[in-house]
Amino acid sequence: MKSNLIQALPSTPTSVGQIPQRSRSAGCGRFLLVALCYSFLLLVGLSPGVASAGGEKVTLCHVPPGNPAAAHEIVVAPSAVKAHLKNHAGDHLGPCAPPPECQTNSQCNDANPCTVDTCTAAGTCDYSQPVSCNDGNPCTNDVCIAEQGGCVGVPAPGEACDDGDVCTGTDTCNAAGACVGAAIAGCCLNDTACADNDACTADVCNLTSHTCSNTEITPPEAAPCYMFICDPELGGINVDVPVTCVDDGNICTVEVCDPSIGTRGACVTNPNPNPPEGTQEVSCNDGLDNDCDGDIDSADSDCSCEPTPGSCSDGVDNDCDGLVDANDLGCTMQCPADPCNPNSCQPNETCSAIPEEYHEYRDTYGCYDCSK
Repeated sequence: MKSNLIQALPSTPTSVGQIPQRSRSAGCGRFLLVALCYSFLLLVGLSPGVASAGGEKVTLCHVPPGNPAAAHEIVVAPSAVKAHLKNHAGDHLGPCAPPPECQTNSQCNDANPCTVDTCTAAGTCDYSQPVSCNDGNPCTNDVCIAEQGGCVGVPAPGEACDDGDVCTGTDTCNAAGACVGAAIAGCCLNDTACADNDACTADVCNLTSHTCSNTEITPPEAAPCYMFICDPELGGINVDVPVTCVDDGNICTVEVCDPSIGTRGACVTNPNPNPPEGTQEVSCNDGLDNDCDGDIDSADSDCSCEPTPGSCSDGVDNDCDGLVDANDLGCTMQCPADPCNPNSCQPNETCSAIPEEYHEYRDTYGCYDCSK
């Protein structure tokens, strides 16, 4: 095309816009063809990147450093293209692309709360992705309703769920959209939940079985025949107390701890140094060796059973019936004078045995009121 156009031009240079002068012998038709060709070259010569009367040009897209939004097209001579592109890293051959629709997600907004507004790598906004309404709550059905402004969690009462607490069971969604479970008796999550308010026990929660144990705290060792006892009333303080040996039930023996035996001492049985009735048997009808001499009741020489209670003040069970002195209704005694009771026994008068039905009439001296 170019070569044909150049061939059609006259050999003598002509300024732009000037109609070439040809021989008058040339026909009018040929003159008009040349005029049209010059008019075409005039038009294309003024367009960027196309050869013009002043030479060829190349179109570049120039991107100012740090300001890509201000990109614009420029034309340079072909010989300047290489140096220009070297000095302007952001520039490229050809026209600039249309400016992008967006550069960040915030520049995209379709006013629909139920879509995700996204700026793609190509610089265009995309609204095809629906928003995720999952709130992580198993007790709600999550949907997006644009008319209500976005995501809505609708409670799902009665649905099975897991509240994440191992100490609850039968977890169920309630009408408020919350997961609740019934407490499991005896279940624990930490030692504090196992407190039994006893300072003398170690309260521990087994984190595998989630059960409590309350184990007695073992006190340290005390001296022989003594032991430390944890006192919860004193906040778990160990109290040093003597060892108590178990009584064998024999009134003629005593059980004591001997610290010389072993490392902790031991209980031994020794004769009772203080028999209940000393060295003389008094109770002669109780089946016991009260003076611990080896003889019981009538077998003891201290016991001589008489047919009557005898004296009411000698401290002896004279008739061996288990009753001593005034407690034995058959005993007798000398009554002192009682000036306040003229009916009482006279001095040195012997009081007879008081019948059981008249016990309430015994006076302060243990004598029977003769008037009764």
